Parts: sequence; structure tokens; C-alpha cells
Amino acid sequence: MKKTLFTLGLTAALSVTQLLQAETLLGKNYVRGSLGVTLFGDDFLSDTYGEGFDFDVLTNVNLGQNLDLRLDFDYKWADADIAGGTSDLSQSSVGADLIYYTSPGEAVNPYLNAGLGVVYTDYTVKQAGLTFELDSTEASYNLGFGVEFETSDLSVTRAGFEYLTYDSVDIYNLIAMYGYSFSEKSLGAVRAEYDVESEDFEILLSYIFKM
Repeated sequence: MKKTLFTLGLTAALSVTQLLQAETLLGKNYVRGSLGVTLFGDDFLSDTYGEGFDFDVLTNVNLGQNLDLRLDFDYKWADADIAGGTSDLSQSSVGADLIYYTSPGEAVNPYLNAGLGVVYTDYTVKQAGLTFELDSTEASYNLGFGVEFETSDLSVTRAGFEYLTYDSVDIYNLIAMYGYSFSEKSLGAVRAEYDVESEDFEILLSYIFKM
């Protein structure tokens, strides 16, 4: 089923390359900062922590007419008071992606991306004067595709799919973003991500500065 969804999504993304002719609002050099909240799909995480939080910083560098390099740092955390103690869960990651745009300069601009990174996860429980800690550092790999298109002279929308894996964890993210331009250099954006495997739902507010 997941392979079928992937194939259908890729076919749809690549089929729109001949539509409107205009400049897109992203796909150039920019810096993005985001804050967000995660609603856990897992019952244990949801019951224990309620929700998680996210902070990320991303830099996009144009390498050529069709190719960009994306560098990002992401930090997620959740904490809770448990019977006589505390529980803290955090995850930080750094990554680098190459993004290939099929139709730069057009209002509809499909893309493909691939990258690698490092993920550090830390789980700590403090209770009755004792501390239990479990941490790991793993290499990660990701592949994705999507489409970026203008929805008006001042706004841009992105929709896509990304598969990420590290250790024994597989993440299948559906991604959507809507950005509105405040000026020639800056945009505000709302981003949403849904992992079809864990059923985690994440929503983030972003500020984008174009260089």
C-alpha cells in the first residue's frame, strides 16, 4: 500500500511540470526557523507526555539552476512528571539534503530530494533518587519528492512525501506548507507533517528570510 501511494504521488508531482509560467517564492537561498508542537499517535507517549515540542533551523543554498543544498538542525523534546519523578525524552538531528527541481522558474515546480544525517536520542527517567538514562546516536537516510507552486502573487504552497530511516525506525512523512510573503525578503509559513507509520502529527510556525 505504501509503495502504491509513493508511486501515485510521484506520478502526480511530475505530471504538472508544464503548467503556469512564473517565478516561485522558494527554491532560492534562504534561512528558515521554526517552532512547533507534536501530537503523538502512540498511546504510551500521548498518555505520558501529552505532546512534544520542536525547534528547527534550516539553510537552503542554491548550487545551480536545478540543484539546491539544504542543511538543517532539528531538536524535539517532551517531558512529564511521573509518580515521584520526571521523564524526559529528547532528540536532536543534523542533516544535509540535495534537492533537484524539475522546473525552476515556473509557478509549478516539482522536486526530488535525498540526504543523510545523524540522529541523537536521549531518554531519561529520574525517580526516588535514581536516574535511568538510555541514549543512542545513529546515521539517518532520507528520500522524498513533492511540488512547490504559487497560490497567489504573495503566497506559495508545498506538498510532498519523505521517507526517513535510522537504526530500526522508519518514518513515512506526508508534508504540507503554506507561506505568505510579508516583503520581498521575508515570509511567514505554517507547516504540517503526518507520519503514517506512528500517526504522529506535527504543526509548526516558520519564519523564512530570503538572501
